[in-house]
Amino acid sequence: MSNYWKQSLVIGGIYWLLSLLLELGGSWELLLVDLVLSLLLLLFLIPMNKLVPIKRIDNLINAHPVATTMLASVGWLPYFTALLVVIASIAAIAMHADTNEENLVMIMKVVINVGLMRKFVAVVVSFVALVLVLVYGKSIAGQLDDHYKIVAKNKKETSAKVAETPKVAEEKVVAKAAVAKKPAKKVAEKKVAVKATAKKTTAKKTAPKKETVKKAAPKKAATKKTALKKVVKK
Repeated sequence: MSNYWKQSLVIGGIYWLLSLLLELGGSWELLLVDLVLSLLLLLFLIPMNKLVPIKRIDNLINAHPVATTMLASVGWLPYFTALLVVIASIAAIAMHADTNEENLVMIMKVVINVGLMRKFVAVVVSFVALVLVLVYGKSIAGQLDDHYKIVAKNKKETSAKVAETPKVAEEKVVAKAAVAKKPAKKVAEKKVAVKATAKKTTAKKTAPKKETVKKAAPKKAATKKTALKKVVKK
């Protein structure tokens, strides 16, 4: 679910609680206020696409994942009610043009029946949301641990680890970069040492050969001289 719909459903759930208080008043004025506010809430969905994410709603979702999940489970009710009123009003105006009272009565019956069905669906959806939160640990904010707090990947990770400050995250990145640089330096130093030892070994190997050549040359010359002397004497 996108962040837009999450925050829209939470706002709708908060307004649904307010509408319950207005319905408890029982007066026509309060019901009219509830109807007007629900229509304004429906229209608010259009500019809200540019306002999302709303930081306060986002913080509320992360701080209270269970409560906001339950609010989101009934947050569609105000939007559905406002949409139903708009459709019923358009149909009533179209039927009233033909001055057919039977059609108007039929529209009112449909609206009342849909209202009752809405309440039944709201109870079912709320029960399903409660089971998902308490049994499976799934909420509108994400996966929950045994303490009903947000986790990132594993259930052992708490929401405190997820909500790390930017400074801590930057320090971790710098530390990882430093650790990555150290092995590179060590490898470079090892390469230089290997090259130096290789040069020394090659120098040692080549040096004795030259000396043996030099030493071997005088011996050969000496043997030639002694051979000549023996020939002369003879």
